[in-house]
Amino acid sequence: MKKILIISLTILSLQFAYARGCVDLPKNLNRWEESPSILSLQNFLAEKGLLKATPNGYFGNGTFSAVKAYQKSNNIFQTGTVGVLTRASIKKETCNIKYAPIVNQVITPPVSQSSVVTTTSTPTPTPTPISTTTNVITKTNSVIYKTPSLSRLSSVTFFAGGSRDWDAYLYGTDFSTTSPNSIYFKSKNSPKKYFIGDVKSLNGTDLILPRDFTAKTLPCGADCNEMISIGAYDVSVVSNYLESNTVYTTVNGFTSSVVTGTANQAIASKITGAFFGRLSFAVGLPVQLISITPTMLTEGFPGGDIKATRIKDDATGLTFISSLNTIPEFQSQVMSLYGDLNGFSSGRIITSFKITIMDYISRKNTTFSSPAMLTTVTAY
Repeated sequence: MKKILIISLTILSLQFAYARGCVDLPKNLNRWEESPSILSLQNFLAEKGLLKATPNGYFGNGTFSAVKAYQKSNNIFQTGTVGVLTRASIKKETCNIKYAPIVNQVITPPVSQSSVVTTTSTPTPTPTPISTTTNVITKTNSVIYKTPSLSRLSSVTFFAGGSRDWDAYLYGTDFSTTSPNSIYFKSKNSPKKYFIGDVKSLNGTDLILPRDFTAKTLPCGADCNEMISIGAYDVSVVSNYLESNTVYTTVNGFTSSVVTGTANQAIASKITGAFFGRLSFAVGLPVQLISITPTMLTEGFPGGDIKATRIKDDATGLTFISSLNTIPEFQSQVMSLYGDLNGFSSGRIITSFKITIMDYISRKNTTFSSPAMLTTVTAY
């Protein structure tokens, strides 16, 4: 009797599944720009159902809204512009190589009389391990990026709501000199992480912070856009998708508010020393008032004008002199505004102020805008 030997050969096949449509954006993208990279971005957003318009390579309002929607779904600050974090997220989603599950295939050879099927075992291909090095990422073009390292922040004082005419520096190593470095202030008192801006480094060892970031509305997380608040912060930098260590800083408070604007004041059509109202200042550390500059707009005063204005310290009764006006820590000060009117009929005076202070830590000036003061005048 002839024996029939049937051998089932099981072959393990390792299949590689590659993500289709790799979107590796080479630089940050902003609204009102036009480029092939924006077209790639739009195709990606359209495939995800976030962009309703037809991709055309132009970064308009539709693309801006679609980017914000993508950032929200991926827990990225909703700036609407494509920065390093958004680029990294899109690249990770579209360009990573993934391994498909192992598939077992059973092959039954034809039945052969008095024959034995001999098989040679072929080793299963094994993926080459990817070596990893802490704090270093190697790109396909063999350029190696190191994690940026922060050493210190220059000795400065930041005030919420204030703008500066001087530069504040972050010092460290391995900042990118070819692409923007993203600066973040992470609150130590809340989950908020404020995106300060993208900054280029000329030498890889220092970054200049935007002068007006404390006076602007900033992205600070999902559905969060606001001015940075008073408090303590950990400052970090993201360069080439890698985030640095942190350095500590604080944002201090200086507030101004209208105590009173004179309402329905009866004054002569020509008067010296008319009282317009009071302005209050409060501060969290000792400062010197350098200047208080009022800007006055009039409504309903045909032929009238304001000839001169004076600001007096309510505590001393003296006219404002910067060298004599120091506000101690955690205290407030009240100033009154007076002016000389000439030829007024009834109407309103709207006054706004530019206030410049110098803190005693950095010995540098910061400028603020106060709320508007409304004075209603009835002439007789």
